[in-house]
Amino acid sequence: MSSRFRSPGAITAVFAVSLAAVGSLDSGSSWAKPTDPNLPQRITVGVARGSMPMPRVDPTRRSRSRVTLPRSLGVEWRTRVPGQIDRGIAVGEGGSIVVATSAGQILQLDAAGKVEWTFRTGSGAATTDPVITADGARGFVTSGNEWITVEPNGKERYRVALPSGSVRDVLPTADGGAVLAIGRELLRFERDGMLRSRARGGNTMALLADRTDTVIVTVEGTVSVWRSVNVPTTSGRLGGRATGGIALHDRRVFAIVDASRVVTLDLDSHELATLVGNGTHQLSNSLALGSGGQLTTVTDDGVLLRHDRRGKEVLRVALEPLDALADAGSRSRVSGPPLIVDSSGTAAFVRPGLDVGVVLGNGELRAGPNSACGEPVGLSPTGRDGIAIACRAGIVVRLSAKRASTGDGGASRRL
Repeated sequence: MSSRFRSPGAITAVFAVSLAAVGSLDSGSSWAKPTDPNLPQRITVGVARGSMPMPRVDPTRRSRSRVTLPRSLGVEWRTRVPGQIDRGIAVGEGGSIVVATSAGQILQLDAAGKVEWTFRTGSGAATTDPVITADGARGFVTSGNEWITVEPNGKERYRVALPSGSVRDVLPTADGGAVLAIGRELLRFERDGMLRSRARGGNTMALLADRTDTVIVTVEGTVSVWRSVNVPTTSGRLGGRATGGIALHDRRVFAIVDASRVVTLDLDSHELATLVGNGTHQLSNSLALGSGGQLTTVTDDGVLLRHDRRGKEVLRVALEPLDALADAGSRSRVSGPPLIVDSSGTAAFVRPGLDVGVVLGNGELRAGPNSACGEPVGLSPTGRDGIAIACRAGIVVRLSAKRASTGDGGASRRL
């Protein structure tokens, strides 16, 4: 652990110094106040490596896999971890899987499902999905209101005490740091844990990254752009409440609004357009942008919808058996984690109580036998031709095309 942050008192002291550099978080100021730009800084440029270093793959949140998804599925291994898994998973280089448990532990599994290391937070369970920063650190916020990063080998890098408030989103930045939305504040941290700047952010629904900009979308549908040394500027409004599926592509924000339609907002021209108007289905929080501008969404009752870049429907596939769809009115509509697509149009998904599946570009649905879990909380590609899911019951499952070809049920492990 860095000597700068050896004790809770030191943690608080360092954060207080950082706050002094940028102004009080409770001052009500609406502008960002950066630290001295003449101070030496270490800069890492780029995005984190790995199949899925953050929720919905990367800072654009397009849910587009960096690797090819399998066309068939078989269970390769299962691993049980201590406690429940209440958050999504992150996948780094080599297929390593970062898991946060309700027991206040962060674990990293290797590509074979074996535990590489366990980190005990000492500050409660993670309240955000783990992320992997641009320089490889594993980051998360705990119930004890601390932002903690851990080196790829499981050793603590730093921890920072945060102001009170619900953490709404975490966005890794290209310089190895991160932006956190806490309550109605935005905090930008350097890779060493120093607070660089802050600003008023509103009731944040999602944070996205575009070049040097942070894009903020609020629950009420306001879209703003923040360069860390300037005031966040409003680019426009979505015409309703943002209910999920926020993504960024070619300077356009895509969003599911009022759970019924998909709109786009151009950050430069401020033009708002409705891409998909859906009067018959309630849309879940899944939205994926594939190659050629294809848009994939999922309805609350488990129907995959695909539209081309002009908004024309080109594919419709039921992800659940007909008897399950018929009974949808009498059960809780829990859609599971957001789906993932790849450049060929294959989509990977998992629904509560059903086997993990993929939908090919032609609409064919293929499932992985014996891969169901009652409450899936995470879905991620894990290198070429592999998928991992995390189940609330404390089980991580990896499926692959190779295992499907052997017909093997896969290995099982318990920690």
